[in-house]
This record gives sequence, structure tokens and C-alpha cells, in this order.
Amino acid sequence: ERVMQLFGLINSLLMSDPDTSRSDLAIVRYCVSPLSHNSQNAGLIEWVPNCDTMHELIAAYRSMNNLSVSMELSIMSGMFERHEELCKLQKVE
Repeated sequence: ERVMQLFGLINSLLMSDPDTSRSDLAIVRYCVSPLSHNSQNAGLIEWVPNCDTMHELIAAYRSMNNLSVSMELSIMSGMFERHEELCKLQKVE
């Protein structure tokens, strides 16, 4: 995620400079969804244009329903005492 933020900053700088802005220089960024708890093994790269990512959908749902991450964590703790042992994919499920 930090790399994506860095690329966003670089793109902003490229757009603010007249020479690079005319050349339409930019770093193309893609979203990747991990397929396993060890995200270094495998993932799906964004390939369908103009689609929302899972993160965007979850963030929108949280916003519409006034849910916080801490509230979700509290609910998950009540459902499974050892939730911290779950991998990310299991937590999402």
C-alpha cells in the first residue's frame, strides 16, 4: 500500500510540472487481491476496467452503515475467541 501511495505522489508531481504534464507521463497503478494469507504467493491483478475493489466496497458499506473497524473487530471477537490467529482471508469470510 505504501508503494501505491508513493506512486500516487509521483503522479501528482508529474501532473504539476508543465513539461511532464504535456507528455502525459504517469505510473499506471493496479489493485491486487491476495488469494492466500501469505500475499506474496499469489494474487489477482485488477483486469476489469472501471470496477470497484473489495476495499472500496467494504469502505462504502462501512460508511453507509456507520460501522467502524473496531466495531467489526468486537463482533468478530464475540464470534470467535481466537480471531487473531485467523489469516486475513479467514477474517474477511
